[in-house]
Amino acid sequence: MSTPSNSQVTDRSGQQIHEGDRVTMKAQGGWREGDVGEIVTSAEHQTEKGVKNTPKVLLTDQ
Repeated sequence: MSTPSNSQVTDRSGQQIHEGDRVTMKAQGGWREGDVGEIVTSAEHQTEKGVKNTPKVLLTDQ
């Protein structure tokens, strides 16, 4: 199974998510908002960042 590239990561409404976009997501009983700092899609990058499942959007919180 191949992993999608950064340009193929989308939100619920089908809009593409890019680095620098402002996103809101549900996390641990609440909501978390931040800017997209990085999108992890490759297996090498996955182990480097300690991510379990890809694709994963990593946020930088304000």
